[in-house]
Amino acid sequence: MKGTLIAYRTSGASKTATSRVAQKLYGQDTVSRGRPVRRKGLLEGLPHVRLIRGVLVLREKDAAAVRQLLEHLGCEVHQRRVDLTPDDEARLKA
Repeated sequence: MKGTLIAYRTSGASKTATSRVAQKLYGQDTVSRGRPVRRKGLLEGLPHVRLIRGVLVLREKDAAAVRQLLEHLGCEVHQRRVDLTPDDEARLKA
């Protein structure tokens, strides 16, 4: 089975910009008016494998949405089509 590897970096961005990328991708727990709130990130609804910071493995059909978000947020993005390991295949079948 084929998948997509996306590597990104915020290349010289401020801490605020870097935090915004993480929030939009992975979500964030915060407090609003004294109540806990979960702000959902794009990857919460998509099966993915996070290899290391800034490197994701996704299904091919989900890659365009992630790439578009990262580019919109000003990240440098590299994308490759890859063969999935059996472990990655199992994690991405959801």
